[in-house]
Parts: sequence; structure tokens; C-alpha cells
Amino acid sequence: MSSDGSWHKTDESFIFSFKNKDINNAIISDIEETNCGFYNGFQYGPSFGNDINIFNSNDQFADYNNISYSKQHYKKKIRDSREIEIIN
Repeated sequence: MSSDGSWHKTDESFIFSFKNKDINNAIISDIEETNCGFYNGFQYGPSFGNDINIFNSNDQFADYNNISYSKQHYKKKIRDSREIEIIN
């Protein structure tokens, strides 16, 4: 796997989130749009259908320091808001 700037097809991907950090409230979402399973870009870590994006907003050679969430290519929304978290 390389940072080749392209989408990769998969029909077996899923994403998940623990609501309130409780395993009993886990949200598991299977891939819906299989052509957009995950993305590898120069400024991005793994990007899961744009539903979860791990990226660096400043420099393609720096550590990834942001995560954003939305509902686009997976079946369920795993976060209540479309947010960007900054990782320290």
C-alpha cells in the first residue's frame, strides 16, 4: 500500500466507533460504496470512504494530526457531528 492518491475498492471494509467509550454502544458500519473503500493520499493517512479521514493539514511530510468524520460511503454515520479532531 502506498500514498498513490487513489481510491481502492473493497467490499469487506467496515468502520466502527465506541459511543461514550462503551463497547456495548459500538456503532459498526459496513462499506456501501465499494469503489471508495479507502483512499491513500500524500497528505492523508488512511481515509475510509471520507467517513473517517486521518490527515495532516499543513505538510505532507509531517505526522498526521487531524481526524475528520462524516457519512458518505459507509452505511451508518459513526459520529453525531461532522467534526475535526486535532491530535496532540
